[in-house]
Amino acid sequence: MKKLFWVGLGIGIGVLAAQQWAKARSTTPLRASDSVLDRVASIVEGASGAFKDGMSARESELREALGLDTAPRGRHADQPRS
Repeated sequence: MKKLFWVGLGIGIGVLAAQQWAKARSTTPLRASDSVLDRVASIVEGASGAFKDGMSARESELREALGLDTAPRGRHADQPRS
């Protein structure tokens, strides 16, 4: 009975080792660097999107505060804006 246990244990360890070996061979340095670059690219894309949204919102606030989007009033109201 002890021998059967050790044979079973050896087969189980062999199967696990073969699976890990196959996994290690499929993860090449090129694939690992691709996944890292994909993560970095998504972070940069998210940051640039947030920056553009913030910049657009701030530009709208400034244009409203300076009155650049409203119709001109006063004696020069008839003249086209340049």
